[in-house]
Amino acid sequence: MNKSKLIQAIPAWTPAELKLHQQAVKHLENIFQQVVAHIKNSKPITEEQLYKFIVDKMIRARITSVLNWTIVAYGASAADPHYHFKPGKSRVIKPGQLLLIDIWGKLNRPDAPYADITQMYYIGENPSAHFQKIWYDIRSTRDLALAYIQQYPGVQGQAIHKLAEKHLDSCGHSGLFIHGLGHDLGQDTPHGPGANLNSKSTQPLIPGRGYTIEPGIYKAGHFGARSEINFFLTKNHKIQITTKVQREIECIQSL
Repeated sequence: MNKSKLIQAIPAWTPAELKLHQQAVKHLENIFQQVVAHIKNSKPITEEQLYKFIVDKMIRARITSVLNWTIVAYGASAADPHYHFKPGKSRVIKPGQLLLIDIWGKLNRPDAPYADITQMYYIGENPSAHFQKIWYDIRSTRDLALAYIQQYPGVQGQAIHKLAEKHLDSCGHSGLFIHGLGHDLGQDTPHGPGANLNSKSTQPLIPGRGYTIEPGIYKAGHFGARSEINFFLTKNHKIQITTKVQREIECIQSL
């Protein structure tokens, strides 16, 4: 199947499907708020305990998911972008390190697209200058990629990824961006049938579908950090951001 036929075979979201995605976003963003309050009001808890808290809130909100539902990665755990704890052996979330939380979910109906969001937190009062630089470099990469997509309609996924990779390299993080920049949002899984934003994808972004942008920096044995937002690409190639855009690392002071 040639590229034009492949694009035609992937359906655009209907207005109703876009609303279902937006509803999922609202549920997930509410759960992030509950997570912050839970950490603030709890004695130090483990990644596993916080994971179970999040999944319980998702189920109560009638949100469904696949592939572990969420990533809760504290400190060096987050150096693995797909981290999942070993039961009974997860890290204690305590002051002094970054906390990465990635939640993906959808309304429990077949036509509902996923939402997929990552937020970064610092456990404590004030992150170090090192952590702040990491965050600002990720943030600037995210914003640069969005501007590039808006400026060049029909851009291929690999071009966006390479732009982000080059920018992070120039910021001093060569070799530390170890996954794709984003992906199409699906209805069966978070990764849909449309364009990936990675180094190998020659497929252009398809108007009328939702995508993620998620640059990250990962240093084995030390830390991991990323920002992940969702956007909808209109039929006129305009970007409609559907999630809140994190501007600063949120500090959480636990008990």
